[in-house]
Amino acid sequence: MNRALGYSGKRSGRGVAIFLASVLFIDGAYAQQPASTDSLKRAITTAKHDTARLVAMMALSERIGQQRPDTNLVLCESALAIADRALKQPGIKPVVRKTLLVQQASALNNKAVSHFMFGELDSALICFKQAEVIHRSNGRADGVADALNNQGVVHEKLGNHAEQRRCLFEALVVYQKAGESYHVATALNNIGNYFKARGLSDSAHAYLDSSLSVAQRLNDQRAIANSLLNVGLLHAEQGQASEALERYLECERIYTQ
Repeated sequence: MNRALGYSGKRSGRGVAIFLASVLFIDGAYAQQPASTDSLKRAITTAKHDTARLVAMMALSERIGQQRPDTNLVLCESALAIADRALKQPGIKPVVRKTLLVQQASALNNKAVSHFMFGELDSALICFKQAEVIHRSNGRADGVADALNNQGVVHEKLGNHAEQRRCLFEALVVYQKAGESYHVATALNNIGNYFKARGLSDSAHAYLDSSLSVAQRLNDQRAIANSLLNVGLLHAEQGQASEALERYLECERIYTQ
């Protein structure tokens, strides 16, 4: 399996994932500053309010999701129980309700990522769709786009290529409208890989090159390396060994800096 979840601090609560092929997003739900695992665990146990506890839980989920998907699954299920209970309380202020819905959607998203890593694709898809519904009701365009992107990655694994294409292109449009430049680069990358898998090399090159250009403009080294690697893979598939090697070496320089 040519995927490995990864994280980025480019935006709080919006980590990037998966090098090679397509990219999933795992949500840290507004963790403003990096924190150690121990400090996050303390924050969870000492939090006086459900919203603060949920923020810490999702920050911990972002931190451990890749290395410990089983623990992450339990953590997200606990977070969902807390969010569900809190949302049923009478007299919730609109701002608190909005925050709780963000955490609830984040927990569903990150639970889905664990299901994805375990190969439980149907369960992952259900959770991503539920997260999309919550984000739409909560007016969170960025969350909607993340959920659509993630659904596209799952549809890829399920072989549902029409749905994969629909989700990925819809995610790209939402990211562009929301001015999400970093995530535009990822969406372009995912669409490029969609075309690469279909054997449409010209379209694949166009989207992967566009992804690389956006990443270079943002000077995001991880995104640049990811795009270079995928462009290199495309050159290799086309028998263009020297071009592929050039991209691989550029990628290696970034990762060894």
